[in-house]
Amino acid sequence: MRRTTGEVPQLHVDLLELSEDGKWLYFMPLFGPVLRRVETRLLRDETLSGDELEARVEDVVRVPPLAGITIDRRGTLYFCSFTEGAILRMGKDRRIETLIADPRISFPNEPSIGPDGWLYFPSSQANRLPAFNDGVSRVVLPFEVFKIRLPQ
Repeated sequence: MRRTTGEVPQLHVDLLELSEDGKWLYFMPLFGPVLRRVETRLLRDETLSGDELEARVEDVVRVPPLAGITIDRRGTLYFCSFTEGAILRMGKDRRIETLIADPRISFPNEPSIGPDGWLYFPSSQANRLPAFNDGVSRVVLPFEVFKIRLPQ
């Protein structure tokens, strides 16, 4: 939707994540539909042309629209799916499963794993802001941050 000023609303999200060993950079656009990766050594190779680098980008898996990615020490990726109100996870087998989905989760984004082993993420409600609702706020206060214990 457009704002009443005619401007297209913008969201700024980080859909970049380094693998636990620093070998891979995972990335995707906001609406997917494909998570991709490229070896970080290739990004530092100044002898590669743009076309050569592009040819080495790998498709990893099809994903729903996401608003954040993080990774744990074992290489499990966690995704904030704003269309599903859910946190998804993907192990090294590249199978995606729902970790949690709940109607209280509205536009989860930018997850982070704390030193305590819990995954933290806000219910940002970005989709309820006036910019996306013809100038009317649909935000429900208070804002909430959720946490989920991850397997050790």
